[in-house]
Amino acid sequence: MAGLSVMSSGQVIGLSDSSNNGYYKVYEDPTFIKWRKRDAHVPLRCHDTVEGSLKYWYDRSKVNYLVANTAVWNDDAVSEALDCAVFWVKGLPYVKSLSGYWKFFLAPSPGNVPENFHDNTFDDLAWENLPVPSNWQMHGFDRPIYTNSDYPFPLDPPKVPAENPTGCYRTYFDIPKEWEGRRILLHFEAVDSAFYAWVSQDSRLPAEFEITDFCHPCDSEKRNVLAVQVYRWSDGSYLEDQDHWWLSGIHRDVLVLAKPQVFIADYFFKSSLGENFSYADIEVEVNIDVPKGTARDSLLSNFSIEATVYDTGKCFDCGGNVDIFSCDATDLKFCSVPEHGYILRGRLEMPKLWSAEKPYLYTLIIILKDASGQLVDCESCQVGIRQVSRATKQLLVNGHPVVIRGVNRHEHHPRIGKTNLESCMVKDLVLMKQNNINAVRNCHYPQHPRWYELCDLFGFYMIDEANIETHGFYDSENFKPPASEPSWAYSMLDRVISMVERDKNHACIISWSLGNEAGYGPNHAASAGWIRGKDPSRLVHYEQGGARTSSTDIICPMYMRVWDIVKIAKDPTETRPLILCEYSHAMGNSNGNLHEYWEAIDNTFGLQGGFIWDWVDQGLLKEGVDGTKHWAYGGDFGDTPNDLNFCLNGLIWPDRTPHPALNDMIYAANIQILVRQITNKNFFDTTKDVEFSWSLHGDGNCLGSGLLSVPELAPQSSYNMEWKSSPPHSFWASSSASEVFLTVTAKQLNSTRWAEAGHLLASTQVQLPGKSASVPYVIKPMENTTLVGECLGDTIRVSKEKLWEINIDARTGAIESWKVEGVPIMSKGISPCFWRAPTDNDNGGGANSYSCKWKAALLDKLFFSTQSCSIQKMSDQIVQIGVVYNGVPKDEDNSLSESRQSNIIFQVDMTYTIYGSGDLIVDCNVQPRSDLPPLPRVGVEFHVDKSLGQIKWYGRGPFECYPDRKEAAHVAIYEHNVCDLHVPYIVPGECSGRADVRWMALTNKDGVGIFASVYGSSPPMQMNASYYSTLELDRATHDEELVKGDHIEVHLDHKHMGLGGDDSWSPCVHDKKFILFLSAFSAALLATLNFFNPNWMGFELSPKYADLVVTNTLIYTSDSSLPLAEAMAIRNGRIFRVGNNSAVQDLLRDGAKELNLNGKIVVPGFIDSHVHLLWGGLQMVRVQLQGVNSKEEFVRMVKDSVADKHQGSWVLGGGWNNDRWGGDLPVASWIDEITPNNPVWLSRMDGHMGLANSLALGMAGITNYTKDPVGGTVMRTGDGEPTGLLIDSAMNLLVPQIPEVSIDERREALMRASRLALMSGVTTVVDFGRYLPGATSDDVWDDFSEVYQWADSKEEMLIRVCLFFPMETWSHLQDLMHKTGRILSEWVYLGGVKAFVDGSLGSNSALFHEAYLDEPSNYGLLVTQLDNLYNMTIASDKAGLQVAIHAIGDKANDLILDMYHSVGTSNGYSDRRFRIEHSQHLAPGAAARFGQQKIIASVQPEHLLDDAGSLAKKLGVARAEKESYLFQSLLASNALLAFGSDWPVAKMNPLGAIKTATKRIPPGWEKPWVPSECVSLSDALNAHTISAAYASFLDQQLGSLSPGKLADFVVLSADTWAKPEVEATKKKSHSSAISECSVVVQKLVHRTRAI
Repeated sequence: MAGLSVMSSGQVIGLSDSSNNGYYKVYEDPTFIKWRKRDAHVPLRCHDTVEGSLKYWYDRSKVNYLVANTAVWNDDAVSEALDCAVFWVKGLPYVKSLSGYWKFFLAPSPGNVPENFHDNTFDDLAWENLPVPSNWQMHGFDRPIYTNSDYPFPLDPPKVPAENPTGCYRTYFDIPKEWEGRRILLHFEAVDSAFYAWVSQDSRLPAEFEITDFCHPCDSEKRNVLAVQVYRWSDGSYLEDQDHWWLSGIHRDVLVLAKPQVFIADYFFKSSLGENFSYADIEVEVNIDVPKGTARDSLLSNFSIEATVYDTGKCFDCGGNVDIFSCDATDLKFCSVPEHGYILRGRLEMPKLWSAEKPYLYTLIIILKDASGQLVDCESCQVGIRQVSRATKQLLVNGHPVVIRGVNRHEHHPRIGKTNLESCMVKDLVLMKQNNINAVRNCHYPQHPRWYELCDLFGFYMIDEANIETHGFYDSENFKPPASEPSWAYSMLDRVISMVERDKNHACIISWSLGNEAGYGPNHAASAGWIRGKDPSRLVHYEQGGARTSSTDIICPMYMRVWDIVKIAKDPTETRPLILCEYSHAMGNSNGNLHEYWEAIDNTFGLQGGFIWDWVDQGLLKEGVDGTKHWAYGGDFGDTPNDLNFCLNGLIWPDRTPHPALNDMIYAANIQILVRQITNKNFFDTTKDVEFSWSLHGDGNCLGSGLLSVPELAPQSSYNMEWKSSPPHSFWASSSASEVFLTVTAKQLNSTRWAEAGHLLASTQVQLPGKSASVPYVIKPMENTTLVGECLGDTIRVSKEKLWEINIDARTGAIESWKVEGVPIMSKGISPCFWRAPTDNDNGGGANSYSCKWKAALLDKLFFSTQSCSIQKMSDQIVQIGVVYNGVPKDEDNSLSESRQSNIIFQVDMTYTIYGSGDLIVDCNVQPRSDLPPLPRVGVEFHVDKSLGQIKWYGRGPFECYPDRKEAAHVAIYEHNVCDLHVPYIVPGECSGRADVRWMALTNKDGVGIFASVYGSSPPMQMNASYYSTLELDRATHDEELVKGDHIEVHLDHKHMGLGGDDSWSPCVHDKKFILFLSAFSAALLATLNFFNPNWMGFELSPKYADLVVTNTLIYTSDSSLPLAEAMAIRNGRIFRVGNNSAVQDLLRDGAKELNLNGKIVVPGFIDSHVHLLWGGLQMVRVQLQGVNSKEEFVRMVKDSVADKHQGSWVLGGGWNNDRWGGDLPVASWIDEITPNNPVWLSRMDGHMGLANSLALGMAGITNYTKDPVGGTVMRTGDGEPTGLLIDSAMNLLVPQIPEVSIDERREALMRASRLALMSGVTTVVDFGRYLPGATSDDVWDDFSEVYQWADSKEEMLIRVCLFFPMETWSHLQDLMHKTGRILSEWVYLGGVKAFVDGSLGSNSALFHEAYLDEPSNYGLLVTQLDNLYNMTIASDKAGLQVAIHAIGDKANDLILDMYHSVGTSNGYSDRRFRIEHSQHLAPGAAARFGQQKIIASVQPEHLLDDAGSLAKKLGVARAEKESYLFQSLLASNALLAFGSDWPVAKMNPLGAIKTATKRIPPGWEKPWVPSECVSLSDALNAHTISAAYASFLDQQLGSLSPGKLADFVVLSADTWAKPEVEATKKKSHSSAISECSVVVQKLVHRTRAI
């Protein structure tokens, strides 16, 4: 066979093969494992120095949760896989990746492989290109196949089908000259399923060959050809029948390694902990490879072996450079020469132990030296010192019975299949850690080598599993399973050996697994025996044979019920621990009963946890007929046989979006919180870095909240709280609420490798005794009102004046319509409902499944016929109607036959009681037939108008929850859009429910809607509201097939059956979650004119101490509930108490700092709603032309700046405003003579125009013949000569010529601008970046990663920033926000996207309905294509991004208002907070539209000072006064104003903006300009604080000095507001004119950043 060939002068590595002629087929012989393949060993690094080894691991360890944010799940993953291959060998001088695009041909069978395709002269130009690593099915070749247990070919071991797709690969490579004289190894990390170097190979483990003799010499001009022949099926496929996609190809990296003639070939690190873990005896067994024919006996006379364990904590300086002499190192001494290796031993005193909680790693370095002492070879790895052992019924790590909160994880990427990406592996680990998962079982094969390194780093307990599963043999009567066949023994044992040999040095591995679902036989016993002999330091795991054979050290059942595992644990004859290898099958809407497992695990000795099946839905991306991609499952690719959606069993979607069920892992947290006790369930870590807080809610209203003072808890210790003296007690004691819930949370104080500070670690909610009897919904009596009830033919109409009207069909008893002030509320219902769209668990179990039993009982065919309908009571205050329904089945054609009508399954007595208040009480009494199975639900269904898209409820949430999966869902008041409730499980079914709901309300955008509540003695409801009907959820087989209905379907269930989840193939809802009997229930419904809104009490409880207490001041809080205060207290960077001075006196102790302001004024830190921060910072060190009033001054300043410039260097600057010298625009001729050798670019103050000198124009190629770009203008003389002025996108003709600003310059610009902002009283800015029409969008994203994220990670941020990005990059931002959320940290927030519709007033490019007076033919400039802008806006809005659009002129504003209206109409109602930036000039009626459409007007009051004098010239007096800077008109229309400064940063002046907005007196004017547009001081202050925060979704964090908000504040002199008449022209110094002190209190370091 010439399958794997490295060509050199016709030499071939390969096998003789006659398979195509019907003879012996190597790939069908399980006894043939390898040929010329080297023995398995640990990954080799081939270092050249010790320092290089240390630096390599230093760089490999610089990975944290930020890397997870870069994970990609779309087509970008293809190139990312190639980048990862390069990254993984970076820093290894003797390792080369061959990954890249290879030539590829797929033959339908081995017999169709092109003849001699491995030959040097073979012409492969016509072949396709295929990336390596990859699975060829993921690139359009062949098709993916999904089966759970069946083989995708006839069972006839070891034969495979003749139709066996065979991939032919070719690539070329060179051997670097630096490798001359070294031995060359070719290393395949994984190939599926077999290839010609190793027939019948393990497709998840490496294959390595020495190819030294077959490569061209280093100095040869000939290139080496590598050809590989890969079979889709081989005898090895019989051992790889795992429950996942069958995918083929070279799916991990291909490497070439260079080793010296004598080299380190393998090594095994072992450690043994001494008494009390005070020391560790460490040992390394080293294997040395010598060339053939070299005697090993003389090795030690010519070479020496050394090994050192480095504690690398001190090995590196601040720049990451190795300082070898500072390292703590433990040398190992050479001890003995066993049969196959060399032993070195040493002792490490007081070792830092590795555990999943504290994963401390050392670096082991082994070097081989020659007789002269020169380093010959060097290998290394990271190792952890830890001890795995077993005690009675316990698995111990470092002597402690750790609890396994694990998941099973397949290697799966929705776009590239089994190929791995660094960021995606990190994403998995970060998500696991963040959700209290501490262990992973590699199912069901060894995974990528980097996975193990990352698990070592992040801290995970791992079961490493051999690539053996033979599930498809289970039902075979003709063939024994391979476990019992001698012919398969060698193949099975080889897989186990290869796994152990590769992975043996990883601290994370606590157990070796013999495989999965492969029966049990002597081949397993042999494998277990080999492992125990090779590595007695770990346990052996194997589930088959009853999970209790002699080949397993752990009782490891799968899907065993809770009561059965408890029974085993209590069996005194069983001394092994029980850890479920698979449980809680996460298929679709599942994972019910999870809390019951954990209650048993936490309370039963001998139970130590388990691994949920499984981690990720194995959906693959597939393009639909409409061109969009969706998640596909078995059968979607035409693959047969298949097991449909049984591959969708994950806690997360394929793109790693969490399922709601993942929230319930909080229930298994390391910190247990009870009412009076907090327990640290960790075994190794304290609570030093944990912050505890509490909140108390009564009847949904916040009674109080604050921090809990909890001492640092040692591992496995508890803190008992004295309830009566605890912070919540007084609030509970003084409450009159009927329902009181105490919520206690634990959060991280500091960022870790896997989460940022503030991450939620645990949260528990406990119901306390209510202080009053539970009062049902109360009907409010209506005085002086008359209820009208009348019978109009077949309609019963009940109405009240012109407020509301209910029409009921007298024949059916059904509500036909319910309207409020003519607005449709309800259009169908109310009717009984007993059916749900079956979930995957409901369908599991064949004829015994719940869904089959329901259908057999005809529950899916129910029709409710009306037995009777009568008016029972009618008065001017109340109307009561009684209806009796018979639930009978329909025929297949949906008709009702007489025989069916007599088959009554349910009788439902329903009474409607309608009150004058508008309340409708529904009383139901259900009488079921006695032979029914457990019911899916018992409740009512109704349909409301689709415009009622806002939902608010008081119950469990915020995420989906059900009766047997609700422990993590807290009771509170929540609000969502109805469309956001839908949970897009790949296969639709029952979803989106919320448990224990007391009341709910559905409203439209105007607050009109319907309110529903439990009533009387009825318990809380299960609630569901969806645009998708139950029938639709049952019909569709993929989420993208769902079609929204014309109404919202609402279910209010008295009872709802649990989800189950013990498995998905048998009925497994636990008995207490069945609906076996029924009782009467009631619900109250009320159509409302204004949304029901419980009173918020708004108290915050103070913790016992504070970091900072501000006293004796006048605080403008910008909080309408408490506008003024005298004092406030701050802890951990947040305000927790605001009030008078006496209210904080108890906090002035325990080291609290007092800031006594002696009557000064405090306001919230100003939020500048529109800046370009880096631009401003850069401009501050360039030519600053702000305030220049003449041509002469302009020229002088440019001349001065050229004086110290080298020839050819750019002169950059900006800030000029031609209105200051009368309006004439500058031209290049002004400065050409003084800048003959330096190109010049000077931006106008508004950023929409710039001036270039002639040299710069020439460099940019701008001539008489240069055309104006779309959205831009090149200003010219009458002869067409460019004047140097470029407007809007025309600026981009020149800007690319300017050298890019360095990272360091931009970072310093951030610091410079931030310091200026603080001096101005600004603590937060909304930053729109270095972006103008026509400019590249890359700058903003570069600044985000290189400047803002850098500053944030280095804790260098001085102010908070909310970042907006160019709209054309909306999908990039969507992906980022999907992964990170809006809040990256307390310093960096993601805002949304920005676009431009016009230019600026100063450049005469703002877009107006009427022309400029000074340019009668100019109406301004449309700088974008409106169709593109609309499409991007609607896409951005659908993606949940906030949209901001720059519009100056009246026409520009009208265009955007129209567009926003269209987008809102198309996308539906949501709290989108569309923004229009500047909104300076508004046509008549436009201001009112801002309020009507709830558009944010982001305005710059200070621009009024510049524009007031020139507006008359540009627009005319009447027009300017009528439509410019209409601040009060906007407020009067209920629009929201947000103040900002725009450009340049040097003019940032919030106090000046507030004064301008209130006085509107430009410089030199005595009277206000358009005084009717002046705003009040409070409105102006709000526009720079709380309103500005709201305008960017920051109002939950910032904007007011309220409890819970970040503590940013500004200290002002006492007369700041008392002397508003101070003229801006008095030229006060910047700092004294603005603020005395701006304070940003940083949470973690407990210090203030103040200027």
